Amino acid sequence: MKWLVLPLLLGALNLHAQRLFWEEKELNPSSTPQELNAFISHFKASEIEWNPNKYSNFPCRLKNSKGNWQLFDKTTKILLFSYPKKLNKMSVEFPTPAQEEMDFTVVNYNGKKGVISFYSEFIPPVNWDEIVFENLGELDETFTKIDSLLTLPFDEENHLEAFSISPYELYGSETSLLEHLEVAGKKEGKWYRIDLRAEGPDILEFVSGVGCADIKDIPRPTYLPLSALDLMAQIQKEHKLDLIEAQDANAIYCYGRSVKTHQWGVFGGEGAFELIAPIYDSVAYHDNAHCFELWLEGSVYVYDTGYEDILPEKSLSDFQVIFLDYMYGVGVKDEKGWHLYDAQTGDRLVKGTAPTADALVDLWLNRFDEE
Repeated sequence: MKWLVLPLLLGALNLHAQRLFWEEKELNPSSTPQELNAFISHFKASEIEWNPNKYSNFPCRLKNSKGNWQLFDKTTKILLFSYPKKLNKMSVEFPTPAQEEMDFTVVNYNGKKGVISFYSEFIPPVNWDEIVFENLGELDETFTKIDSLLTLPFDEENHLEAFSISPYELYGSETSLLEHLEVAGKKEGKWYRIDLRAEGPDILEFVSGVGCADIKDIPRPTYLPLSALDLMAQIQKEHKLDLIEAQDANAIYCYGRSVKTHQWGVFGGEGAFELIAPIYDSVAYHDNAHCFELWLEGSVYVYDTGYEDILPEKSLSDFQVIFLDYMYGVGVKDEKGWHLYDAQTGDRLVKGTAPTADALVDLWLNRFDEE
């Protein structure tokens, strides 16, 4: 057994020595070739690449035996995503300063790109030809400035400046910056809006909007909470919608466009329900009048919050919400002129018609003169 113990002991001492020098002395491009070769060999890598961001916790990345790049974490002294082994199949890009602050980076897998959390144990959906972070430059610049201030010898003025310019001051300390990140993805020649949200150790992607040939034409970010995006994804899947938009900040009401008919309806409520069938060319909700305005082939339809058409017998060519000194009514136009209705009951608020929507206000103010 002695012949076996001695090599094992020497090997253990050698391994300890290799680990020791980069745990006590941070490696950099100026490290000696012997140190760098020992470091690369320890991780069974073939190549090393240095991070241009000198403040990063990931100073370099190593190319593994599969030809994929893995990030070295100087805090833990291990390769990120080294376990489980299936994550070795991905090639990991250096995170930008803002991405690092938000605990994610971009990965490449089978010629496609995706987004992964530093804490994930699963290969995320990786199906984009390109990923663009539209407002990342400003955030990167801000966090680079903060890092440079915090690496200076402690100075109260510098630290106060670092915290005063932080994006958390703008969005709120409890807010995830992911919710304010503007992300677009391209696949099969078309661009889509991507909303990123953290859930546990992972980052989820929510794709909204139909594909657009020009990135400028995709919808704006939703800035919705995870619960709302989750509900929207469920609605879109269950009702086969190619486009879905939240009407409010919590996606209680959503406008959805049918894949089959390419027409719009209303979904949501207290769940993923169809509230108004997707048979209209457009839909809008008016919070002040508590009603839906829907158009089909040049005619307007008015639905109350019980999702009923309050004027089913009418052929209406125009619509307007009208303020009536202490309440809101809706003005609708037919071949006789403008009429004024209560949007919740469908009751007429005044007798007669007016030549314009504005003239309905005069009828309302003089309504008691008619009695």
